[in-house]
Amino acid sequence: QNPTEVVDFLANACLLTPMTAEKRQSLVNFVSTLPPCAEWANRKDEVNAKLTALLVMMMSSPEYQLT
Repeated sequence: QNPTEVVDFLANACLLTPMTAEKRQSLVNFVSTLPPCAEWANRKDEVNAKLTALLVMMMSSPEYQLT
């Protein structure tokens, strides 16, 4: 429902090692420009691009590399 939940959901799904609070907040800030969930269906390209970039950042992190 909000950027924090998006980051937490993907972090829980992809990372075995927790992120630092600072890294988590920077990812939340990155996805804070996502439109409200109710608009995702109408703005698929924008949402998919932002979520793809978020996943790439997570998978490039040391926390992902340790899994």
